[in-house]
Amino acid sequence: MALVPMHPDDRQKMDEVVQASLIAGVHERDYRVITEFGDVRWLRSRAKLFRDEKGAPARMTGSLQDVTRRRQAEDELKRMERQLRHAQRLEAVGTLAGGVAHDFNNILGAILGYGEMALRDAPPGSRLRRDVESILTAGERGRTLVERILAFSRSGVGERVAVHVEAVVREALELLNGLVKGQKDPAPYRTLRRFILEQLEEGTTDDTFPLKPQRILRELRARMGREDILISDVGTHKLWIARTFPAYEPNTVLISNGYAAMGFALPAAIAAKLVHPERKVVAVSGDGGFLMNCQELETARRLGLAIVNVVFRDGAYNLIQWKQQTHLGREAGVTFGNPDFVALARAFDVKGYRAESVRELGSALEDALAQSGPSIVDVPVDYRENVKLTTRLGQLVCPI
Repeated sequence: MALVPMHPDDRQKMDEVVQASLIAGVHERDYRVITEFGDVRWLRSRAKLFRDEKGAPARMTGSLQDVTRRRQAEDELKRMERQLRHAQRLEAVGTLAGGVAHDFNNILGAILGYGEMALRDAPPGSRLRRDVESILTAGERGRTLVERILAFSRSGVGERVAVHVEAVVREALELLNGLVKGQKDPAPYRTLRRFILEQLEEGTTDDTFPLKPQRILRELRARMGREDILISDVGTHKLWIARTFPAYEPNTVLISNGYAAMGFALPAAIAAKLVHPERKVVAVSGDGGFLMNCQELETARRLGLAIVNVVFRDGAYNLIQWKQQTHLGREAGVTFGNPDFVALARAFDVKGYRAESVRELGSALEDALAQSGPSIVDVPVDYRENVKLTTRLGQLVCPI
C-alpha cells in the first residue's frame, strides 16, 4: 500500500501508541488516513516488537487492514440507536402530554360549562359579565392548546420495536438492594389498618337513615367473598371506598383514578364479569355517575351478566358540592332530580330495589347478589360524615 498522510487528529494518539508499544511489545489501533483523492479511510494497525539479545528494540513488524466499511457500519448502527432512543423519548413525552392534556381538558370542560351558565345570568355591561367573558376567552385559548397537545400525543413517531430492558432492570435492582437495608417499620401500616377497621366498626350499629357511607360499605363487604370484585365510580363514595373498604385479594377493588371518569363503574363491571364469570361483581356509583352510563344496563341484560349496581343517592354531585362549600362557602349547579331507580330497572327488564332502612339494604343486597342478571340497589346516603373523614385523615400520620 502506498504511503498516505495520516489524519491530523489521529497523529498524536498514534505516536503515543507506538511509544507505548516499545514497552508493551505490541499494539493494535484504528486510525484515519487521507487518500490522494481527499477521502478518509480507516486503517487498523497491528504490530509486534522484536528485541535483540541485549533486550533493545530491534525491529517492529505488523500489518495494516482497511476497516473503513466496518467502521462505517458501526457508525451507522450508533446513529440508528440514537434515533431509536430519540423516538422512544418522543413517544414517552407524547404519552405523558396526552395524559396531562386529558386531565386539563376535564378541568376546562367544567370551567367553560359553568362560565357559559354564569354568562347567561350576568347583566349586560356589568363587571361580572366582563370577568366571565375574560375567563371564557382564556378557557378557549387553553382548549386550543389542549387540542395541539392531544394531536402531538396521537402523532406517530415511527414503528414500535421491542426493547429488552432485562439488563437495565437487573442493574436497577442491584443498586436498590444496596440502598434498602433491613425491613420496613410495620407501625405505619398497622396505624392505617387500625384506622380503616375503626371506620368500618363506627358504622356497625348506626341504623340512622339516610344511611352513612361506612354502614353501606360494611353491609356490602359482609356479603361479598374475598375474591369478589367491587368497582367504584367517581364521586364522594370513591373516597370512602378507597380509604375504608377492605381488599383481601389483588385486583378485587378497582377505582378510576387519574382521569377520574364518571360513568366508569357499569362498563367496567361488564368487562370484569366477562373476564371472571365465576365471581360476584358489584358496581358502586353515585346517582350522577350512574345516570351518565345507565344505558349500558341493556348491554348487561342482553349478555345475561349478574352485575349489582349499588347507587349512592343524594341528588347532587356531592364531591363538587363539598369542594364548593369548603372553598367558596356556597354551591352552584350541583343538585339535580333523580328518576325512580326501581322503575328505571323495570324499564330495562332488570331487578330493582330501594333500601329505606339498614335491614332493607341487607336483604336487597343478598337478593341482588343471588340474581342471574343485572340489578339496581337504590340507597339514600348521608354525606354529612365527610367532615369526620377529612378530620380523621388530617390527624393520621402514615408515611408509607
